[in-house]
Amino acid sequence: MDARKQQHIELIREEVITEAGEAWTKRIDQLLTEFASKGRLNSGATIRSAVNLMEEISLLSKEQLDSKIRIVCQNEYAFHQIETGMS
Repeated sequence: MDARKQQHIELIREEVITEAGEAWTKRIDQLLTEFASKGRLNSGATIRSAVNLMEEISLLSKEQLDSKIRIVCQNEYAFHQIETGMS
C-alpha cells in the first residue's frame, strides 16, 4: 500500500475516533442527566448502561471504519491485511 493511502487511512481513523469520543460524551451526559432525574446515579444500572453505551458506540465506530477503509483500499486483500493488523 502506498504512503498516500496509508495517510488517508490514518485520517479516517482519527476522524472515526473523534466522532466516537463526541458521541460518547453526548450520550453519557444524556444518560447521567436521565439517571440523576430518576435518582438512580448510585445504582449499578448507571455503570451497566455506560458499558452498554460504550459497546454500542465502539461497534458502530468499527463498522464505519471498516466501511471507509474498504473504499480507500478498493481491494479485499489489502483491507484484510489492514484489518488483521488493527486487531
